[in-house]
Amino acid sequence: LVSPKHWSFRAALYFVFSESDEGLHFVPKKEYIIDQDALREFFVFVDGVVVFWDMEKCEVILFVKALLLLQFHSFKEKSHVSKNRFYLDTSRYNGDLKSSGSILERYAFSHGMGASVKIGIWEAQLSEQAEPLALTTKALSKGVIPWKRKEALQKTGQFATLRHSINLNCDLLDTDFYWERENLETFYYMAFHHFSVPKRLKLLNSRLDYCEQLVRIVDGMLCDRHVRFILVAESFRNEGVNSMDTI
Repeated sequence: LVSPKHWSFRAALYFVFSESDEGLHFVPKKEYIIDQDALREFFVFVDGVVVFWDMEKCEVILFVKALLLLQFHSFKEKSHVSKNRFYLDTSRYNGDLKSSGSILERYAFSHGMGASVKIGIWEAQLSEQAEPLALTTKALSKGVIPWKRKEALQKTGQFATLRHSINLNCDLLDTDFYWERENLETFYYMAFHHFSVPKRLKLLNSRLDYCEQLVRIVDGMLCDRHVRFILVAESFRNEGVNSMDTI
């Protein structure tokens, strides 16, 4: 992503912190700055989420297209969230929106928004994977087991992979960055809770519990059917042997 030979659009790259590569900060290059007071920046997170600040729609479209080409195979703060708008208090930075403190504050807000976007992606994935289960329950209600063993194993793998991504493999939900920066953590959690991320995470895991339980039920039925088949086959084989002995 940061290789100059692949970087074709007019933005300068900065790491949010020199010791961290969890998020990248982009602003226009000096020669392309028309209004010195305009913010015009965006953050790119390692999970592939991008958050834009004070940029025109045409610019957002331009940068998103360029980024897609680079993808691989109690409340005391004056900064706050209200009605889906983020209000930043610039007085602490003497009105300097481009100071490191101001940038980091926006980064923390962006981090929380990015987490919400990631949750949305998982919600869509789970809905897509869970949709066929409606037909499964209907089939079971009619006394039919609609899957083969391979399909049950595939479903088990799909849901396990999604649960792993949600609970163990998402940097946007990792707050280690804020261990020594508690003031920034406040801003992260403002966005985090504004978009109901904790509730949505809990609901996601609850829905996964149900899906995995249904898969286990079907898999158990398939195993029982296989065992019964083996027992019946063995019974016929033994009867055949006994008949031969009698003759």
